This record gives sequence, structure tokens and C-alpha cells, in this order.
Amino acid sequence: MDIEEAYLVAGSIGSYQVLVVLTLALASIPAALQTCLLVYAGEIPSQANCIINDSVSRSLVATKHCTAAGCDSISYSTDLGFTSIATEWDLICEKDYLSGAAISVYMLGTMFGSIICGWFSDTYGRRVTFYSTLLIFTAAAFASSFASDYSSFTAFRFIVGFAGGGIGIAGYVLCSESVGSKWRAAAGNSVNVCFSIGLPALAGLAYLYRDWRHLTLAAAFPGLVLLASVWYVPESPRWLSSRDRQPEAEVVLNRYAAWAGEPGLHVKLSKNKNTRTSISPLIFLRHRTLRLRIVVAAFRWTVCALVYYGITLNIKSIPGDKYVSFILLGLVELPAVFLPPVLDRCGRRTPLITTFVLSGLSCLAFPFVPNIVHRDIVITCLALIGKLAITCAFNIVFIYDSELFPTALRSQALGACSTVSRVGSMVSPFAVTLGVWYGAPAPYLLFASLAIAAATISLLLPDTLGCKIPDTVGEMDGDVRNGVAYSKVNEGEWDVGKLK
Repeated sequence: MDIEEAYLVAGSIGSYQVLVVLTLALASIPAALQTCLLVYAGEIPSQANCIINDSVSRSLVATKHCTAAGCDSISYSTDLGFTSIATEWDLICEKDYLSGAAISVYMLGTMFGSIICGWFSDTYGRRVTFYSTLLIFTAAAFASSFASDYSSFTAFRFIVGFAGGGIGIAGYVLCSESVGSKWRAAAGNSVNVCFSIGLPALAGLAYLYRDWRHLTLAAAFPGLVLLASVWYVPESPRWLSSRDRQPEAEVVLNRYAAWAGEPGLHVKLSKNKNTRTSISPLIFLRHRTLRLRIVVAAFRWTVCALVYYGITLNIKSIPGDKYVSFILLGLVELPAVFLPPVLDRCGRRTPLITTFVLSGLSCLAFPFVPNIVHRDIVITCLALIGKLAITCAFNIVFIYDSELFPTALRSQALGACSTVSRVGSMVSPFAVTLGVWYGAPAPYLLFASLAIAAATISLLLPDTLGCKIPDTVGEMDGDVRNGVAYSKVNEGEWDVGKLK
């Protein structure tokens, strides 16, 4: 039997698979803590004092024209309530961009980690990639809390980001490949839901640990706990089968069956006729269908990253307490847990377009709310709607785009998309500063226009609802969905015809 039939026989999802999926999904919590850590650990104080000759010379206010030139030192109010890399290394006024640059360095590391670890995952396995990067991620996260200067801190942040990229790609693919096709959307979505849980967890830690070094240490600890799961999380049977390692895949599938109440079941896989040891990434350029899909997918991921992190990092634009606002921005993502039933009923493309448009309209309205009663509530609601919509879009592209590419190329494709999306992540801290330079509406107009563009370009790709997940490029070219055959014409053009 082939791998799809094997999942049906062994069980699409059982108690062991639930344990594996839950473990891999929980890895998104430390990833969320590290990704958004500098919202608090890199917070720039709104006001400081310029000290000249041991006395206060002038007040430094975080504005476009702020300058600390000529100051012997800079002091901060004792009732500030927190410390950060900005207060420790005086990253204010002319140097305030360095706090955002540290976020960009982390995203740069994630960009390189995603593409390199994506290839490593496809070549050497999902499991070995996931746990090796988790180990590096945790060690570098702990080390960053002891950094003695800004340069060493950003170096550690790059390493954390690099390893985080590997955790994200290998963990997500391993999670979705550990269950049958019917449950792959729910399994993949659990990863994104746990990331959302990590955001209010960060706000809670930041409230408890006001010193940035203590906060960084606390945020690194969950990764250490997850390393213990290496003893029971197996390799992806689908990946093993695609590499012509059927006996190992059978062992895993039989273990799934045993935990599902079928201890005497012995799955026997047929040999994969299309096994290849490696596929060059250049196939994405040579194959017309793959080329179109990777371009559209990469643009969608970039927009999702820029808008998502742009709203998240622009926490100061939301009225109210910074801890409560950040908790709300995290909790509002949790309704995305209900996405799988919607995707199974409505497909992937229509919900994706809808969420892009909704996020764009919310961002467009956000800066233009008139001075009315309860204006702060309206602004907060628009921010939450925009955040929820772009979170849903982000979750959908994870599921949708993982189904657009064959198993042999899936990690490379998702790694490439994640890599390119980090351009949006790296730009997001500086996009937020557009509000300082060109007025409050500027960043939101940028977010709105990009979200609408992503909705439009999504019309170029087919839906994947009901598709058998392809293992090879050849299978992708002969994709079948709900009685509609997509057959290859002229190496990559899709022709739609009803099956007889």
C-alpha cells in the first residue's frame, strides 16, 4: 500500500499522534517568546534626561528631532518601571533605530535559518533538524541574557533567529506529516495557535520580570523543557517513505496503530517508484507551475509577516496599558483555532482572500477614526480585527502552501517562503517608525495596500480542498480535486476538465 492508504489503515490520528502533534505545537511558545521579546526587552523610554557636568541639562523626548549629542551621560526616571537594552546601552534619539535593528537581525537569522534548515530537513529528516535547531536555539537564548554589549547581544539574537527558523519549518512539516490527510490542517493549525498563546505569556513574563536580563532568561527556559521530548517524537513516516526507507516508516506507523488500539496491525508499504535522494532548488525556476506557485506564495508570506509584526510591534499606537494591550493582541489570535472546519468546508483560497481584505480594510480605517465618544475603544477594536484577520491569513498560508508543493520539495518550498517573508519581518520595525516621520496613518496605509494586493494575487492559484497531497512533482502535475482534473499542459499550464 502507498503512504496515504497506510495512514487510513494505521489511523489518521490516534493518542500517540496527538501527543506528537501537541509536543511539536508547544515548540511555538518559546518561538513566540523570542520573536517578540524585544517589544519589552528593547522598549525605548519616551523620556530621559541629558546629563552635562553632573547636572540635568535638558529633557530628551522620543521625537523625530530628539538628539543626545553633547550629553556626558543619560539618566532615566527611577519610576520608569522597567529596564531594556535601550536603557542599558542608551539606544535613544539618534540611536533609537538600533533597538529595531536588533529585531531585524533576529529576523535576518530566521531568514537564513529557514532556507538552510528547510533543505536540511528535506535531505536529512524533519526530526534531526527540529531537535538540533531547538538545542542551538535554547543555548543562544540563554547566552543572550548575559551579553555584555550591544554587538554581542545582536550576534546571539542572530543565532537564536537562525535556529528558530529551523524549528518553525521542521516542526511544522513534521507536525502536519504525522497525521493523515483529514487531520493535517488541524495539526498544522495547532502550531500557529500555540504561537498565539506565547504572546500573552510574554506579556505576563514582562509584567513579572521588569529587568530585561531576567525576562530574557525566563523566555529561554521553555525551550530547555521541550528538549526532553526527543525520546518519544519519531521521524515523519511520509518523509521516510519518500526517501525509500519503508521499513522505518512501517515501524512508526505500526506504533501509531498500537496506540490507536490495533496492536496486532502490521502495515506494509510499497516501494516508492519516484524516490530521489535530492532535488535541486533550481526546479522552482525551471518548472512553470512551481515557479508561479513559489512566487505567489512568497509574496503572501511576506505580506503576512510585515502586517502581522507591524501591528504587533506598534503596540504604542493602541490606547491603554501596554501589558493588557499586548495580551489582547495575543488572545485575539486564538479564534483561529476554528479555522480547520471552515477550511474543510470553504476551501483554502476563499477564506484566505477574505481575511486579507478584512485586515486591509481594518488597517485602512485605523488611523482615520474621528474624535468621537469611546474613540479609544473603536481604535482598539480595529487593531484587534486587523490582527485577527492577518493571523488567520498567516495560518491559512501555512496550510494552503504546504499542500501546493510535493513532499519531496515541501520543506524547501516552505523554507523559501519563510525566508522571503523575513524581509517583511525585518522591515516591520522600520515600517512602524513611518508614523514618526510621516504621520500616524503612514504605516497603516502601507499595511492596507499590501494586504489588498496579496488578496488579489491569490486568485492566480487553485484551491487544494480535497486534494491528495502530492509526493512528487509528477503527482502535482496530475492533481485531482472533487471530480476536477488539473492536468499539465505545456509544462506548467493548468487545464481544467471534468472527469468522466
